[in-house]
Amino acid sequence: LAKPVLAGEDGEEKRKTQKVLFFVLEKILRLLHPFMPFTTEEIWHSMKAIAADGESWPQSVSLAAWPSGDSGREDPRAEKAVGLLQQAVTGIRDLRTSLNIPPSQALEAVVVSGDAEVLAVVSGFGDQLKTLGRLSGVEFKNRFEKSKDYVGNAFPDLEVFIRIVGVLDPAKERERLTKKTGELRSWIASMRGKLSNENFVKNAPPEVVENEREKLADAEKVLKTHEDNLERLK
Repeated sequence: LAKPVLAGEDGEEKRKTQKVLFFVLEKILRLLHPFMPFTTEEIWHSMKAIAADGESWPQSVSLAAWPSGDSGREDPRAEKAVGLLQQAVTGIRDLRTSLNIPPSQALEAVVVSGDAEVLAVVSGFGDQLKTLGRLSGVEFKNRFEKSKDYVGNAFPDLEVFIRIVGVLDPAKERERLTKKTGELRSWIASMRGKLSNENFVKNAPPEVVENEREKLADAEKVLKTHEDNLERLK
């Protein structure tokens, strides 16, 4: 995410990004120091030499305070937003890998979600998604008329589709989806069996049971998308 900013023309945005990366790297060096003492010490001293407040840093990274999680910098909304972006990028990259589409080939993509808030968040990352997914274009829709021209990946919060006309072999994609669908059906059957076991439901903590039910519901959504893709490729 930082690369396009660092390579861009916006000097102020570039400086802010550099400061964040500098801050994060310095904290990572503190955490890594017990496992990689010499390498982290060398890099840390290079950072100390250029830090604006470097004179106040201790003489060694080993003397620097252990990073605390109680920094007041937590931002659950930002974490959720980046998580949604990661889902979309992962969906595109997984399709590229499984379909042997070279990274250099630009793709057209569609991101779909019935949740207006999710769609607003992901569409706000449009430029980043195009860069990370190597896309020539991307659309964001709350509904999408699926066709044989597209294949997709499903996640609990959203679906991602790429246009495959002139890009892949439909026969190979059918084979891939058939395998994934079979594996998912077996897992769902196993999970349904587990949740229909009265002893498990009665004895397991309620939050564990609820978590398993959520995982089953998510898997059923993904299965439905796989089955729809297979139907379109017939």
